[in-house]
Amino acid sequence: MANRNFAESVGLATRSDVTEWVAESPLFGPIEREVIALGRREAERWLRLPRLIVALLGRLLDLADARPLANPQLEALRRFAVRVRLADGMPPPGDVERFLSAGFSPVQVRAVAASLSSAR
Repeated sequence: MANRNFAESVGLATRSDVTEWVAESPLFGPIEREVIALGRREAERWLRLPRLIVALLGRLLDLADARPLANPQLEALRRFAVRVRLADGMPPPGDVERFLSAGFSPVQVRAVAASLSSAR
């Protein structure tokens, strides 16, 4: 599976290892970890809807929350977390580029993707 290959490519064996690594990692502070959790919860709401509705609403609304976070970098992190979770850990290149342009690093991309993949 692609998810297993991705986890192996970042050198991590299991999802629980990844989750612990992200939780203990200095890559994200406490507020950023809360924003990632917020993104996961928001994505879980989307995942409860039928796929066709998610696809249509996602395109129409760009999966944006009605109340974006005030901090642009945290909002970029939240949006990226939602996209990664909906894509099961494999974010589209455009989302990665936007995340990187918000000031995050490739290591942080991998950390978010690994922590949110296969969380269903």
